[in-house]
Amino acid sequence: MSKFVEAVAKRTGRKQRIPAAWLDHPVIGEGFRQTPRDSARKDAKKSTAKAAAKTATTPPSATAGGNDQAPPAGDKE
Repeated sequence: MSKFVEAVAKRTGRKQRIPAAWLDHPVIGEGFRQTPRDSARKDAKKSTAKAAAKTATTPPSATAGGNDQAPPAGDKE
């Protein structure tokens, strides 16, 4: 099941629906370009995914600001 996107044929300038995988293919995708609307949507998804990945990789102790770990065993204070 492939996802279809709207693209513009470079040769004719007409919009048409093609499988999204074609845009990444070096031969088949050569004759097409994404419409500005689809490329903006793709960029928005990337930035949302980056923000989610960034917040998911931040350790909880760094965001809480506290030190919830025990002191080293040799510490007598």
